Amino acid sequence: MYIRSLQIVGAALAVALASASAMAQKVQVFIGTDYPFAVAYVAAAKGMFAKYGLDATVNTFNTGTDATLAMRSAKAGYVLSGDLPSAKTWAIGDVVGIVPITWDDQSLAILAVAGVTKPADLRGKKVATPKGSTGEIFFVNYLKQNGMSRADVDMINLSPGDMPAAMANGDIVAYLWNQPTTAAGLKAVKGAHFLTAGSKGFGINRVMLNAARSTAENNPDQVIAVIRTLRDAMDFIKNNPDEAYPIIAKYLGGSVDKVKEQIAVFNYDMTLNQAFVDDMTTKIQIANEVGIVNAPINWKTQWMTKFAKTVDPKLVAVEP
Repeated sequence: MYIRSLQIVGAALAVALASASAMAQKVQVFIGTDYPFAVAYVAAAKGMFAKYGLDATVNTFNTGTDATLAMRSAKAGYVLSGDLPSAKTWAIGDVVGIVPITWDDQSLAILAVAGVTKPADLRGKKVATPKGSTGEIFFVNYLKQNGMSRADVDMINLSPGDMPAAMANGDIVAYLWNQPTTAAGLKAVKGAHFLTAGSKGFGINRVMLNAARSTAENNPDQVIAVIRTLRDAMDFIKNNPDEAYPIIAKYLGGSVDKVKEQIAVFNYDMTLNQAFVDDMTTKIQIANEVGIVNAPINWKTQWMTKFAKTVDPKLVAVEP
């Protein structure tokens, strides 16, 4: 009788688990391949989405820009992307900002060939960054702060993976992107060096969670669940590095030591504060000046604070 009871209980539990799995909301999350997106890697690997009733598929792309295009094609779901890709989609109207994810002023840098030792040496030369990405705004701002404009250089569009080879072939004299990509250039090009070791002084690299407007408007509980999931992943990275770093290393195809070195520069924080609002506003003003974006940010229509407030009112320090 006891064995029979266990069998009945086991069968009931299996049915319950199957039912819960069937009831889980399917979610598509689109991300780039870099350290700022680590929260999504960890959330997926540790089953954190399931805790909040989500059956999530995390789709990775070379950059946040590519991830954003894929999410817009899907017309649903969520994307973690940088400043400019995010704001460009907000302006179109089918994507809205939800919460900040991370910021730093060290992960993006400018690598240059031996003959380029100061900003003025870039004048009239070919430089590269992925156009339409945060890197484009950073490069423009770097030039501006050093007495030049975009018109003073020949800025070409290259994917991160193509930059080191382009420099080695003599096609460009400098490029701006993340530290792993610049590290590859240091190895590939004799005499290559950092023109800037980071973006401090001319740019703060920010990544945020965005949602398809249709998803945000029609499924608010799901948005809240995604925020909670990613917040748990942030806490896990901070509090359990010995377990989190190997997960991140596996996703990025690197070593745990490299993760430990690189991830130290990132500030994982979902708080919407005045610094975030001011920085994003300034960036989009620059994007307007150079014709990348055609209008300033309309915070009332392009960002939704209600979801973060539901998770924790402290996440919304200001109403933009």
